[in-house]
Amino acid sequence: MSRNSIILSRHIKLFLYLFIGTFFCSYLYGQYSTNEKQESQKLITLIGTIGEDDTKVPKEYLLVMPNTIAVSDSGDILLSDEYYIKVFDRNLKPKIIIGGHGQGPGEFRGPFPFVRIMPGGYISVRDNVSDYYSLFDSHYKFIFSKKISPSPRFSDFLEKKGFSKSAAFGFTVSCFDRERMLYSGLLTGAGESYYSLNYEDKNIFIPIYFISSTSVFVYFEALNDSVIVYIINNSDNINYVSDEKGEYTVHFFNINTQKEEKAVFPFKPVLITDDYIKRTIERMSNSNKNIDRSATEKALKNKKYFWPIVNMLNDRDYIFVFYRNLNNDNVSVMQVIDTKTKKIVYQGESSFGRDLWFIRNGNMYDRKTPGGFVRVNVYKINPIVYGKPADPNWMNKKN
Repeated sequence: MSRNSIILSRHIKLFLYLFIGTFFCSYLYGQYSTNEKQESQKLITLIGTIGEDDTKVPKEYLLVMPNTIAVSDSGDILLSDEYYIKVFDRNLKPKIIIGGHGQGPGEFRGPFPFVRIMPGGYISVRDNVSDYYSLFDSHYKFIFSKKISPSPRFSDFLEKKGFSKSAAFGFTVSCFDRERMLYSGLLTGAGESYYSLNYEDKNIFIPIYFISSTSVFVYFEALNDSVIVYIINNSDNINYVSDEKGEYTVHFFNINTQKEEKAVFPFKPVLITDDYIKRTIERMSNSNKNIDRSATEKALKNKKYFWPIVNMLNDRDYIFVFYRNLNNDNVSVMQVIDTKTKKIVYQGESSFGRDLWFIRNGNMYDRKTPGGFVRVNVYKINPIVYGKPADPNWMNKKN
């Protein structure tokens, strides 16, 4: 059987799982605009592609439909793909495969496991079908698999909020080590839905945030083993000063001190247009004939502005915030913030913000599907994005 036939066969087997995988990680999919502006081209340069030449890798490393990515501090690239985590080294060479289809130690029932690396190198993998997660160390050695279920302290917290234990079934777990973890997700119950992010170890339980999920999305990252940064797209954290000026809040929560710092950064609001309202109502009407068009139109007009933040990623001490562009919906405005100084070190338009897959070690990663076959591209980032002095030879230097 040819390599292309192998891939096609795997695509067919995985087709029925596509919707489930998309639900868990649709915001991670995407590719850069094919019409990148010159400014964007100056900020990044392609340094390599995984899957470019399938004849040079063993068939078990062929990419079928990778849905999430994680990159270690040493540069290893982890791609969750067809029940496995396929690992490539910093030179984009096959390194190791962990996981597999099954219910044994370190195996997954679903083909779209959600992989995440936390500071310190521990790898958490959430099975997208069962309510289990697996933990691996930084050398890819399996440690344990556990069911995702509320601890006694979390159960008490849920009970006080009016939720049952089953409300936390959809949570994703991110482990700092064997005992320290973050778990986040959507809680439903008591007639309402909430986003929740919590920290827990053997000694303490900390609810970092607990907010209504109505018209809101939360972005969070772990800067290190003690500080969590997050942005909430809601009216408490987005301030529209005028049609020309807005402000969003970045939260820095310290697990050790249980104290939170906030920093406010500017953006330019984008008004919801009549054309957008019309198109939205038509699209909603096509899927739901009973929609109240008048009430929907009124709600959108009262909202007035789009929620600004479309993505947030981090690279060690820097966070990359992408917000809507007033002049071009296909091009985001990128702000890079030094979390130590709480200052913006770079701002400019970028055509890769909304669909960007990952940033780590001075590199950006995206996923493209030319001819229906998956390619993962790795781009080196110009150091000026991190507030460094301009260097005409940056493309030729290693990170």
